[in-house]
Amino acid sequence: MGAMQMGVGTLASVCVSLFDEKMGALPMVSVMAVSSLLALGALLTGRRNIARLATGAEAGMAVH
Repeated sequence: MGAMQMGVGTLASVCVSLFDEKMGALPMVSVMAVSSLLALGALLTGRRNIARLATGAEAGMAVH
């Protein structure tokens, strides 16, 4: 998990560096906004999957 976090951090740094330095804080704000939206998507997807698995467990289905 730590290696994945380091890799994502590296990709975010590369994305920020691709912008022109005359743009000020916009590159960093843009990368942070995109990262936040991706995290929200992962959260909502995970919540949906957890709810589906919990419902299956109550119905007597095997949960791995």
